[in-house]
Amino acid sequence: MGQELQETFEEVVMNLKEHEEVIVRVRDRAYVVAPATADDVKRIVRGEASMD
Repeated sequence: MGQELQETFEEVVMNLKEHEEVIVRVRDRAYVVAPATADDVKRIVRGEASMD
């Protein structure tokens, strides 16, 4: 039986390139994880992002 290589969550996220996304499931909810752009960070810090 071959050796399986599994990336950790941190490795998967850190290896995402610009415009790449990954779906993360936590219990019964799915989340889209992608690298934030500078504009994303500015928008969220100003409180324009919604966490509905």
